[in-house]
Amino acid sequence: GSILIIRPHAVREGYTGTIFQTLVQEGFQISAVQSYSLTRSQVENFYEVYKTVLPSAHYAAMVAELASGVCIVLEVRGSDDVVGR
Repeated sequence: GSILIIRPHAVREGYTGTIFQTLVQEGFQISAVQSYSLTRSQVENFYEVYKTVLPSAHYAAMVAELASGVCIVLEVRGSDDVVGR
């Protein structure tokens, strides 16, 4: 399986249902769902690998966005490798 994160802006803008529907229509199975509200510290830890490879403004924006509200994390499975799609 692969992990997919629906970020807070997409949750706030009401795209969650559309994302779920698109995944299922494309043949993926959603095998787990969990919602999270992450602290800035948790997001910085999650994104740590990007800190030195992205421009600092871009990194800061990514951290601020993911920490800005509820995100939904899905485990998706499909018959094909997700990377190949």
